[in-house]
Amino acid sequence: MMEPHSIFELFIWFIIYSFLGWLWEEIICSIQARKLVSRGFMSGPYCPIYGTGALLYLILMHFTTRPVELFFLGGILACTLEYITSYLMEKLFKARWWDYSNKLLNINGRVCLIGFIAFGTFAVAFPYIHALVGSVTAKIPSFIVVIAALTLACAMLGDLITTVLSVLKLNKALANYEKALEKHKLIQLIRHSKKSFELQIGEMRKNRQKVLSYHQRRLIKAFPNLQSRYENAYKDFKKTLEKKK
Repeated sequence: MMEPHSIFELFIWFIIYSFLGWLWEEIICSIQARKLVSRGFMSGPYCPIYGTGALLYLILMHFTTRPVELFFLGGILACTLEYITSYLMEKLFKARWWDYSNKLLNINGRVCLIGFIAFGTFAVAFPYIHALVGSVTAKIPSFIVVIAALTLACAMLGDLITTVLSVLKLNKALANYEKALEKHKLIQLIRHSKKSFELQIGEMRKNRQKVLSYHQRRLIKAFPNLQSRYENAYKDFKKTLEKKK
């Protein structure tokens, strides 16, 4: 197997596999939705979970390159990574970004059999894919590899910070909106007529679009099965985007 000449080349590999994973999801999800879908947690054309999975496969290849072992161990590694990522993202951002509850042999809706088979198959093909990727990056002058790695790292870090801040602001907006809904419902029950209540809610719904940034709108569209902790408010926000199509 090919070893990286430097940590910078290793990072370039990470970026390449993150891009290939993003491209894979773009194709699959667009076919399923029958329209072009912008996937990925971050705005750029990469899904770091795939890059991380590829680096785990590189480690795995130090121990075995037998197809059957790669299939099962690669599937287990990737599913473990996906499960942990799903759990941490749910805890950090108060939302479940994907859900396989309707898939065969799933574990808490975070991983499923189809995913295991796909990841296992990719693990078997990975030595051949990486031989090609490694041979290409090995021909790139080292100073270009360093410059490219540093540039991409800065771009990805900036993208990550922007996305995380957008999600946190979206959660805050959802929480405030949900509180306002409950407050107005209580007021309506106590002293307001149904018509007055509907007018107040109507004003709130006109203004809710203003709190959604481009990143927040993209995330809502990119993860159609997202389950927010603030479910009532989230569904209301999502309806606004769907009506604008």
